[in-house]
Amino acid sequence: MYILRVQNMNCGGCVNTIKKTIQQIDALAVIDVELSTKTLRVNSAMPEAVIIQAISDAGFQPLR
Repeated sequence: MYILRVQNMNCGGCVNTIKKTIQQIDALAVIDVELSTKTLRVNSAMPEAVIIQAISDAGFQPLR
């Protein structure tokens, strides 16, 4: 499981975009989002670097 902070995740639309982005590269990923703390938990078979790059490519700033 990867735990990331996404500084510019500010609304439900951001959450949906991030979830869709991750599910495009791993349809079986389990994604839990805590918007109030801007925390993203991802359980995925994909390497963390691939998840981070996908989120970055979608216009967000994930941090470990």
